[in-house]
Amino acid sequence: LKVLTPEMLSRTNPSILDAMIALFGGLAGIIAVSRKEISNAIPGVAIATALMPPICTAGYGISIWDGEIFWEAFYLFFLNSVLIFIPTLIVIRYLGLKAKQQLDEKTEKKVKIYILSFVLIIILPSAYMFWGMIQKSLFERDAKEFVAEHFEYKASWITNEPKYKFTDEGSSITINFN
Repeated sequence: LKVLTPEMLSRTNPSILDAMIALFGGLAGIIAVSRKEISNAIPGVAIATALMPPICTAGYGISIWDGEIFWEAFYLFFLNSVLIFIPTLIVIRYLGLKAKQQLDEKTEKKVKIYILSFVLIIILPSAYMFWGMIQKSLFERDAKEFVAEHFEYKASWITNEPKYKFTDEGSSITINFN
C-alpha cells in the first residue's frame, strides 16, 4: 500500500494538542491503576489512542522508505510516550509512594531539573508546529474571504476551486479561469 491516508497524515504533524491528549491519557491511566478496583481498560485506551497510531505510521514510513513520515510519526510516538509517563510520575509522588532506593536531596533535585528540561525540549517542537497550524488556518480563512470578496461576480469564470498554499517563505492563492 502506498496511499497515505488522512488519518496517517495527521500523525505526521504533531501539535501541542496531541501532547495534551497524551498527558491526560497518562493521567487517566495512573488514576485508574491506583484505585482499589484496578482496571487495565483506561491505560489500554491511552496506549491505543496515543501510542499505536503514530508507531504504526512510523512503520509505514519505514515500509515505503519515507524518512520524513517516519521521523514525524516517531516524534509523535516519543512525545506521547514521555507525556504518558509524566503524570504517572507526578501521581505516584502525590500518593506518597516511596522509591525502592531513595536519592539524596541534591541528586533528586538534579533529576527533577533533567526531567523538566527534557520534557520542555520534547514539547517545544509540537508547540511550534501548533503555531504553524494556527497560521495556516488563519491564512486559509483570510484567503477564502479575499476570493469571495474580489471574485464573487466572476465565479462563473473560475474553472476549479481556488487552491491555497501556505508556507513560511510566502503563501499563494491559485485561481484558474476559463
